[in-house]
Amino acid sequence: MKKKDFFANFWTISLFAVAGTIVSTFTIGYLVYFIGLTGMVEIDTSSPMEALLFGALISAVDPVATLSVMGNPKLNCDPLLYSLVFGESVLNDAVAIVLFNTFMTFYDSGEEFTTKTIPQVLLRFTGISLGSVLVGIIIGLICSYLCKNTQMSRYPEYEMSMIFLFAYGSYSFSESMKLSGIMSLFFCAVTMSHYNSHNLSSTSQVTSHYIFKSLACLSEFFVYLYMGMGFFTGRFRKWNFFFVVLCIMFCLFARALNSFPFSALANLFRFQQIPPKMKIAIWFAGLRGAIAFALSQNMPGESTDLYVSTTLSIVIFTTIVCGGLTEPMLSRMGMRGQPLTEAEQATYEVRMYMYRCMCMC
Repeated sequence: MKKKDFFANFWTISLFAVAGTIVSTFTIGYLVYFIGLTGMVEIDTSSPMEALLFGALISAVDPVATLSVMGNPKLNCDPLLYSLVFGESVLNDAVAIVLFNTFMTFYDSGEEFTTKTIPQVLLRFTGISLGSVLVGIIIGLICSYLCKNTQMSRYPEYEMSMIFLFAYGSYSFSESMKLSGIMSLFFCAVTMSHYNSHNLSSTSQVTSHYIFKSLACLSEFFVYLYMGMGFFTGRFRKWNFFFVVLCIMFCLFARALNSFPFSALANLFRFQQIPPKMKIAIWFAGLRGAIAFALSQNMPGESTDLYVSTTLSIVIFTTIVCGGLTEPMLSRMGMRGQPLTEAEQATYEVRMYMYRCMCMC
């Protein structure tokens, strides 16, 4: 993630990731609850909380799929579009998890869900989000201070170990306080990337970059391998094709309610406007992935298998269909940048070769 572009568009990204995810959650949740009330699908309709849990998890936009498609140098995506979509997808995951956990707390308490419950949910969500951000920033600053004011740079192995432990510590500390570990981890990482990268020794700067990148790459491989095995081995037996189609339509509709109104609202305060074509691209780029699938494993009630299989189907559909059509759509709409020069392409290929060698080692 390019931090300069991220913070230059931070308020627009936050608008999409926070307000947009809340709108998407309630839209999908209540639409699913409505079809449950009509008897189209057999789900728990005693309270809309179960449907809202599903709405929260399926609103998680996957940054890995987005990065794979729009981050390809050959595509050379518009920088503004890339920063908005990728920044939203990274922050959106944390927001979706906080919403899911907040709904789960009310679900486990057995409280009756009324219109008065919604302000309580939003207030709790705000408190958890701000607390998680604060914990992540503080721990990141502590790590940066220690690296700058100690002789840790003489021992690169201890230096990298401390970075890992502080990052994991921000996650564990937030979880122990009933906050969001992933949101805390994200802002801890952003803080250390901005303040601590120059405090590290040259050995640690290079080595830690490739070590963490390799671990992230392996984690992504294992997650998608697990999802693929679940789909093709028939592990999830409760499939409802009609429910899958309806949920895909709900996701597209909720994504539209997120993208177009909030893009228009953001343009009122932006110097660089978001053009209509870019709004369509943002709407189309709502790919679902590992976070949604992981959250679906925690769905309560007797319809867990239905929600898991539906989530997996939506992940596969958005990744293959929406992800596969992203490049031709951007080409037809003129949202691609200038082709890379031979020197830039050669530089990219050298970097990828070095990265593969590091992974093999």
